[in-house]
Amino acid sequence: IKESPIIPDVTPAVTRGVPIAIDWDPINEVSCSVDEYEESRPTPRSQVELRMPATHRNDLLRRLGFSHRDILESVKEANLARNRRVRTMETMQLEPAQAAFERMTRAALNATLRRGKKAEEKKLLHDFAAGKIEKAKEDQDLESVDTYPSSDFLSAEPCSQSLSQNSEEQGENSQPRESTKTKRKKIPNSVKKKMKQQQREQRQMMRALK
Repeated sequence: IKESPIIPDVTPAVTRGVPIAIDWDPINEVSCSVDEYEESRPTPRSQVELRMPATHRNDLLRRLGFSHRDILESVKEANLARNRRVRTMETMQLEPAQAAFERMTRAALNATLRRGKKAEEKKLLHDFAAGKIEKAKEDQDLESVDTYPSSDFLSAEPCSQSLSQNSEEQGENSQPRESTKTKRKKIPNSVKKKMKQQQREQRQMMRALK
């Protein structure tokens, strides 16, 4: 069981007077078992008994050695914090109007004082989007090249044609050799997803530029 000293606080937890709290550094420490604590502990106090009037808190701090100036400074900080909280609660209803006013102010500054800077930003975004679009087109071209028939099949076509011509000249009744089927490489799903993602990024960039 650790015993901590009582000090003046600045949190607006009271309606008037100086708030109090306990310090981080304990001044006394006692060790005992749970059974001993349950036997010796006093009866718990009710919420009404836990309330301290402003005069009682003031006298308690004066008996602990705090000066009148320390108490007044804590009261002042607590009142300022309480007023800020009340002001925040009152201005929460005006948040949409404040956001609209900030958007209008930002738009006016972008159209007048920051016009050159915004034009430079748009140019950089346009160049970046154009580079992304060009890169996506190059990737698409490379993927389309992979879907063409393989070189083995292209090199096998003249051989099959020469064999069919020889068989016709000799007048053989044997059945012609089956031509190899065109094999097209399928685009992997990972590549398809990457292409779709690039297309989405391109559309978003074009919308941002507009």
